[in-house]
Amino acid sequence: MFKVNEYLVAFLLSTSAQSFALDRFDENENQNPIALQKNVKRKQLAKPSRIPRDNIEEIIENVKLVDTDSSSIDETLPLNFELEKIPKRFLWRFNRYTDPKNVHATEKLYNNIEPYFGIIEDMAKKYKISKDIISTIMLTETGGNPKLGYGLMQITPALAPTLERNYQMYGRETPIKCFRSQEEHIECAAMFLSKLYKKIKDLNIPREEIYLAVAGAYNIGNTEIFSNHFERKRIKTIWDLREGHIPKRTLDYISKVVAWTYILNHPEVINH
Repeated sequence: MFKVNEYLVAFLLSTSAQSFALDRFDENENQNPIALQKNVKRKQLAKPSRIPRDNIEEIIENVKLVDTDSSSIDETLPLNFELEKIPKRFLWRFNRYTDPKNVHATEKLYNNIEPYFGIIEDMAKKYKISKDIISTIMLTETGGNPKLGYGLMQITPALAPTLERNYQMYGRETPIKCFRSQEEHIECAAMFLSKLYKKIKDLNIPREEIYLAVAGAYNIGNTEIFSNHFERKRIKTIWDLREGHIPKRTLDYISKVVAWTYILNHPEVINH
């Protein structure tokens, strides 16, 4: 079922342009934000190198088409990460976390998120996404510490109001506040992740790679950077990504997600 609200679309696009114009850019910090606010175009917003993490346009792209009955990949199936096939540059975090010298600290972080497993599972089912993606992002962002920065899932001040205003687009019937409770905070992250999933699953890549691309997109704030590399055949798999394709911090982020995903599904590696 699709719903169209032209006034809401116009308002959100205007808001997204303002947010984008006032935000920082990775490549050129000397651009005039006022000029950008007046002249920003949708194609400009889609440039991978210039989309900040809290880019509102990315979140509400295709906002006029809300598919409330859409199905997704079966996320109840276990993720099949074969460590021997993963390049070493994506495994160094796993090796560090599972090193006998560090497993105590790793186990402590793992235990931090256990109280949220029930909420995570509920939100994963509600938004038809992997429960592991919520758990690993929580571990990667804050180690399960709700007092850090912008909460367990590090939802930025620019992203939160957008999710709160547009909650109905994600199929939620009642208003939400991203920082009112841990449950609503995690749900806001799940809403955003569901949007990323819907965009990335069209890339026709293996489920495990979709999972990692979603994690990388959560870190960067957009999916275009991954779509462009795959569609232009710059890379064949997610494992081909190197510094230059995506920011170094995002490569590191993906390596953390790989590590935590394996640990979540094989906790024996830290329970010596």
